[in-house]
Amino acid sequence: MKGIKMIVIALLSSGIFSCHTGDGKAQQADVKDSDSTTIIINLKKAEDRQYTLPLTQLNPLYFEPVFVAPPPNHVDTSNPLKVAVKLAISEPAYMAIGLNVCYVEPGDSVNIDFKTIVANKTQYMDTMAILHGNVFFLSMPQRSKLFDGYVRSCFGMIRVLKDAKSLSNYFTGEKLLVMLDSCYRLVYKDFPNLKSDEATRERVRVSSGNRFYIHMLGVMEYYYHDINDTALKVAMEAVADSMMILALKNVDPFFDPTTWGKYLALFRFYKGAKPDATYIESKFDKFGDTVKQYIALNLLKDGLLKEPADEEAVVSRLTYPPFRQVAKTVLATSNRGIEKSGYINNVIRNVEIFDANDKKMVLSDLFKTSTQPYLIFDFCGTWCAPCMEAIAVYSKVKPLDNSKKIRPIWLFFENDKSKWLSAVEKYGLKRENCFVILRESGATLTKEFETLFDWEGEFPHHFVFSSDGRIVDKRAVNLAVYQENRLADTAPAQGVPPVAPPPPVGAK
Repeated sequence: MKGIKMIVIALLSSGIFSCHTGDGKAQQADVKDSDSTTIIINLKKAEDRQYTLPLTQLNPLYFEPVFVAPPPNHVDTSNPLKVAVKLAISEPAYMAIGLNVCYVEPGDSVNIDFKTIVANKTQYMDTMAILHGNVFFLSMPQRSKLFDGYVRSCFGMIRVLKDAKSLSNYFTGEKLLVMLDSCYRLVYKDFPNLKSDEATRERVRVSSGNRFYIHMLGVMEYYYHDINDTALKVAMEAVADSMMILALKNVDPFFDPTTWGKYLALFRFYKGAKPDATYIESKFDKFGDTVKQYIALNLLKDGLLKEPADEEAVVSRLTYPPFRQVAKTVLATSNRGIEKSGYINNVIRNVEIFDANDKKMVLSDLFKTSTQPYLIFDFCGTWCAPCMEAIAVYSKVKPLDNSKKIRPIWLFFENDKSKWLSAVEKYGLKRENCFVILRESGATLTKEFETLFDWEGEFPHHFVFSSDGRIVDKRAVNLAVYQENRLADTAPAQGVPPVAPPPPVGAK
C-alpha cells in the first residue's frame, strides 16, 4: 500500500529542526558587514517563514545530534516576505534552511526564492530556486537529481552482485575513481550556479566524494551483516580497503563535516566487520594524527575500550579541542557502549512515548519488556488514511497477535492524544501493543530513523528489530501479511536499477 510522503506533524508544529539544536535558539550576534556572509530567503507567502527557521547547521564533527546551533548570526525578519541572515564564519559551513542543507562560503552573498508547495498535517514539500550565490545543497531533491540518482545506482549494485568475483570486478580502485569523478561532475550539472574556479572545484570534489563514501559504506555495512557467504564478505572488506587507499591520497579539510562523515562511515564498516579496537585502529595506521584521534574518539564513544586505562590513554591523546569536548561528554554518559552500528542509538532509546493508559515511557522500554525475540513496528497515524486502511485489514485476521516470535507494535505519530485511542478501540488492537508519540519526540525519532535506517518519512512504514535493538528489516511488509518465517531470510531486496554511465569526460 502506497504511503503518504510527508514530514512528521511535529516538524510542522515545533520548528523544522528545533529538536536537534540544543536549546533551539539561534545565536543572535553583532555581525560586522565587513566580514559577514549573507543569505537572503525570499518568501512567496509570509507564513512560509516558519519552515525556514530556526537556523541550524550540520554538526561539524558529523556526530549526533545531526544539527546543532548555528555560527554567530543575526536574523532580520522585519520584512514579512523575506528572511535576511548574516553569518560570521571564517570557513565554509553547511547551513540548514528548512529541510535543505546548503553549503555556504565565507563572504558570499546568497539569494534564494523559497516556496512551500504543500504544508498540512499529512504532507510537507517545498521548493527553492538559487538566484545568486556560490552554493550547492546536500539535500534538495528537486535540484540534486543527477548526483543522488547516480549514487543510488552505484550502491544499488551491492544488492544485486551475488558473488565475490562480480563485486571485486565492479568496484576496483580504478572504477571507484571514475565513480568519484562522476559524482563531482554531476554536482556541477545539478547546480550550474557554481563558480568554475579551482578553489570551488576542489571543495565540490571533496564534498561530493565524501558523500559518495558515506552512502556507499553505509549500504555495505548494512548488507555485510545479512550475507553468509564468507568470500563475499571478504570481497566487501577489500572494497572498503580500496576506498581507504583512495582516502589516503586526499588532503582533508577538517572544517568540512562531510570529511568526518567519511571517516565515521569507514569506522562503522570496520567495526561491523570486527568490533575490536586494535583491528580498527590498524586500518587507520597510515593516516595523520588528527584522523587517528577521531577514530580513537569513536572507539571511546562506542564503548570498544574495555579498560579505564585505555580510555584515559585515548583522552590524553586528544589535542584537537572539539574532540576533547566530545570526550568529556562521552565519559559523563552512563550508558555509553550501548550504541552499535545497525542498532537503535541512545537518542532513539530515550525518545518519549505514552502507552494506552497514558503512562509516560521511553522507546527502549518496548525492547526491554518484550518476551518475543523480534518486534515489528507500524509507524502510523490517525490522520493517515492508508495507515487506517492497513490497520483495518489487520484487524480482520490479527495474524501476529499471539505470536511467540514477533511482537507487533503500533506507534501513532500524533499532534495530541485526542484520537489515537479511538482508533485502537475501533479496530480491536491489543492495548499493550499500542503507543503514541507526540510533536518534538516524533520529530526526533523521524530524523534519527532517516539517518540510521534510510526511512524517507512515508506512512505507513514497517521496521523489524531484534529485541536487543538490531535492525532486521528496514522495509518490512504490512503486518496483515507478514510471515514469521521471513525472519529466517533477510536477503536484500531485488530490482535495483543498473549503474548509470558517468558523464562525458569533458563535461563540466
